[in-house]
Amino acid sequence: MFIRWPFLRNALFVGFMAAIIACAVLGAGLYFLITNEPDVLTIITQEVMMITAGAIFVSGIIITFFCSYFSVNKYLKMKAADLYKI
Repeated sequence: MFIRWPFLRNALFVGFMAAIIACAVLGAGLYFLITNEPDVLTIITQEVMMITAGAIFVSGIIITFFCSYFSVNKYLKMKAADLYKI
């Protein structure tokens, strides 16, 4: 685990930053949508946006964590001779 943890910690950070950027882009898109079409607020409520932002954060962190976990495990299980062939 001491070999995996720095990679997993980095993946958690990258997932968190990606989720922040995705929520910012989503918020900017919603802002421009509202300025052009104010009636859209009847469909897109604050509750819907909070659920969407939460889903973005959870999925972004989980996806990057598990992808990093599986890729690190793949390389840790390889023999040293096979690592030089990559």
